[in-house]
Amino acid sequence: MNTPRETFVAELSMEDCEWIEADPRPVIYVSAGTVTSLTQEQVEKLLTSLVSDKFRVIWKISRKAVRSTNTLKSIRIVDWL
Repeated sequence: MNTPRETFVAELSMEDCEWIEADPRPVIYVSAGTVTSLTQEQVEKLLTSLVSDKFRVIWKISRKAVRSTNTLKSIRIVDWL
């Protein structure tokens, strides 16, 4: 499936587009959906596991669920995407 990049970019907020385009590293999208909710321990483990200098992460999760203040520039937390 070859969907034009513009199709996806048009649906993102300006802030999300700027964050994605500000760095050439690949971006991984993470979401657990709306049917399940993660425990605080799972959130913290995922957060720790997603830190990398080889890629960045945009994670759709409630900001309330992420209690850690140690989120890095390589991980973007969004309530909706």
